[in-house]
This record gives sequence, C-alpha cells and structure tokens, in this order.
Amino acid sequence: MTHDAPAFDEQLGLDGLHRVRAKVEPSPRKTILPPDVFEKYAGLSFWQDLQNCAAFRIVAKPQEAAETTVKG
Repeated sequence: MTHDAPAFDEQLGLDGLHRVRAKVEPSPRKTILPPDVFEKYAGLSFWQDLQNCAAFRIVAKPQEAAETTVKG
C-alpha cells in the first residue's frame, strides 16, 4: 500500500509528510540540525534510561527483566 497527499503537504510547507511507501525500511536523510548539535546528541540513548520515568508502562521490557517480574 502506498499513500501520498502532496497538495495537503504543500500547504503546510512539509513535502512528504503524508507519504507512505509500500515497504518499511530506513531512508537516509540529511539532518536539519547544525552539525555540532547533531554530533553532540547523536550517540545518546536517553530514551532507554527509564529510571524515574512514567513511560515505563509503554516501553517493552528486556526479556530477562520481564521473566523476573512474572516469576517474582
């Protein structure tokens, strides 16, 4: 399935916002961030640190932790 709404996206100034390709795959793209900002944060994985985070309910747990929780 593919989908595109170029007229709608053009009104927003966001080309390709609603473009859906038939296959889900990575698509390299140029960042809009300045290079120094991109490099500063490129290696961080803050979204994986769930300590003191209320989002733990919506994030998949690693298998080992899930098994401990079930047995525990």
